[in-house]
Amino acid sequence: MDRENQNLNQIIAFAKKEGFIDSGNLAHIDKLDADGDVRPAFTSQQCDTLIQMAKDRMGEDRGKHIQAQRRSLYNFVVLLRYTGLRPHEGLNLQWGDIDLDRSRFNIKKGKTGKRVVPMAFPELIAMFREILADQTIDGVLPTGFLFTNPNGKRIGSFKTSFETLVKACGFKTDDPKGYSLYSFRHHLATYLTGVGLPDGLSVQIMGTSRRMMDAHYDHSNASAVLEWFDNRRGPSGNSGVVQVVAGAGPLLQMGSDGLLVLG
Repeated sequence: MDRENQNLNQIIAFAKKEGFIDSGNLAHIDKLDADGDVRPAFTSQQCDTLIQMAKDRMGEDRGKHIQAQRRSLYNFVVLLRYTGLRPHEGLNLQWGDIDLDRSRFNIKKGKTGKRVVPMAFPELIAMFREILADQTIDGVLPTGFLFTNPNGKRIGSFKTSFETLVKACGFKTDDPKGYSLYSFRHHLATYLTGVGLPDGLSVQIMGTSRRMMDAHYDHSNASAVLEWFDNRRGPSGNSGVVQVVAGAGPLLQMGSDGLLVLG
């Protein structure tokens, strides 16, 4: 679509130059955001494979430093798979942004502004709790960034280590852009659409480029997402259904068959 927009702008520019049309009545066709470009998306099965591979690689005896790096990569992959965050949004997460009691976290410097993201999957909540336990020392809760190097500084990028992980999984695509961390984002966007999540709530989770909607985000919007999931719980006792306390706790499960299980 971005290429079509660029071509249309070139046609309009030529028509203006030749005097065929009145430039005063024209609207500019915007270039799409960089992460709005079409990129290859992971399938649910590929996401599961990546997470399992990242977990398996943590157990390899490669020294404490490499094991710590691989644990951070594993946590980051889980984060992006179940939130669709842009990579820089995940890297910038700090403990002050995380509200485990209310199953949500804040994005303070997203591409489209601030937003509150609900923790909609039990795997995501479990990951946050594991990191919290790992980084709690002598009863002192962690502060600062979630993803840090041994020296305490924020990790700058997982790009290289993630490319190694994708290669280890043997994933290939005909798309010249190849798979990237953004492929998780495109996976979740496709998934949420497929299970029928209303557009407004999908925007709340994904933080899309609809700036007029992002400008009005607040905690009530996150509550709306949680309420939407809770209102669609299956009857008590259903096999495979996660029981959820309204407004808190795990909300969704992704099955390997791609079906949605509501808590």
